[in-house]
Amino acid sequence: MTKKHTKIDTQNSMTKSPTRALMLKEVEQLICSDRNSSYGEPFDNMDRTAQMMRAYLGDRKGNSINSVDVAIFGIILKLGRLANDPEHSDSLKDVAGYSAIAFECASEINKTEKLAETLGIRATQEIKAKL
Repeated sequence: MTKKHTKIDTQNSMTKSPTRALMLKEVEQLICSDRNSSYGEPFDNMDRTAQMMRAYLGDRKGNSINSVDVAIFGIILKLGRLANDPEHSDSLKDVAGYSAIAFECASEINKTEKLAETLGIRATQEIKAKL
């Protein structure tokens, strides 16, 4: 078996960017200008968000995190962004969306707990975590 070697056309590769390079240029534009003006400097935003997540979690560990918590993490992420621009409509809508998702997840957890109670078994954190 012989390997086929593809000759790289260096002249054309300099003028024609691969799709991934175009995507990265678009991302660069988003994260270095558009997102910065909406959400503030990335380190400040992420640090603020980390502080809120620590406050939310308290002493809880990974095994206790469930689907409701993940939706609330989304809310916390958006609150960190809203601290820079409290009137950013997309982030406000996202908070409402994550809140609705958290509500739906909590409803599913409650159904599971009620079913387990009816069957006379205890709903474990493992079961809840899988929801």
